[in-house]
Amino acid sequence: MVKVFLKSGRIITFELGDEKKELNLVTRFHGGLDGNTVLNLKTGARGAAERITVSEIKNMQCLKAGADKAAPDAQDSKFKTREEYEKWKEQKMKESKSSAEKMK
Repeated sequence: MVKVFLKSGRIITFELGDEKKELNLVTRFHGGLDGNTVLNLKTGARGAAERITVSEIKNMQCLKAGADKAAPDAQDSKFKTREEYEKWKEQKMKESKSSAEKMK
């Protein structure tokens, strides 16, 4: 089960049916999944899907079946929230620009 915390304050839970796929999605999110990527989250038993862009997500956790705590791999991710990733990305871009200017 995956728990998604949206910036709007809503929480969505869904299952992909395969724990490895769920863990892979959470790991990709924390690794810096592109903010324009659209996820179709099937949240209902009838297959009702909700389209969410990655930029709308504040955090994402992979839950073990029946437990309400994040899987160890999700906790050990480099970035705990999207904001941490954005700050890191911005810092790397600044460093890249400054090193390119020094080379001139």
